[in-house]
Amino acid sequence: MIALVALLVAQAASPAPAPLSSADIAARLAAAGVSAAELARLEEGELVAETNQETAGARGEGRGSVLVHRPEGELWRILTDHRRFPEFMPRIEKVQVLDETPGGERSQLWLDATVKHIDYALDYRYRPEAGVIVYSMAKDPPPHGVKEASGTWRLIPVDAGASTVVVYASKIDIGFWVPGFVAEYLSKRSIPNVLEAVKRRAEAGFGKK
Repeated sequence: MIALVALLVAQAASPAPAPLSSADIAARLAAAGVSAAELARLEEGELVAETNQETAGARGEGRGSVLVHRPEGELWRILTDHRRFPEFMPRIEKVQVLDETPGGERSQLWLDATVKHIDYALDYRYRPEAGVIVYSMAKDPPPHGVKEASGTWRLIPVDAGASTVVVYASKIDIGFWVPGFVAEYLSKRSIPNVLEAVKRRAEAGFGKK
């Protein structure tokens, strides 16, 4: 019964299938910061990522984009089905949905940070009409194992709706010292690895109804 309710909620929040106009698509690309040059790189099969990391700690921030050859609705279902994140998302070991509504969700995530296991709760806000998912760290209990976590997913349909530009921006502050190789992962590989995982998942057909 819980799984059925979750499916109905996700379907209710899915983006409307009505096709977007060229102006709407251009507006979404601009809002996501995707330039004509970046779009051309994506169409050539490149994954674009820009990251910034403070080597003095474990604070990472960045943005990346990738072209996925699946419709927007399938990407939306994958990115809002947090219970299944441990099946494909890097370093996520477990997810527990604490609260769920058509407009958003609160989930507790458990991650493998290599030097220790951490957990924290995120509040997700859905804007299906704009293809946007925003998350931030919950401001009240349960306690968090990181200092800060926030991010945004943006989905832009292209190729007459057959493909989707996925733009992911994230910011995390672990709040404690980590070895250099973990800091290196945060600064250079975290966002590309997440985008690659989402692309593989979608193009394998997991977003289909």
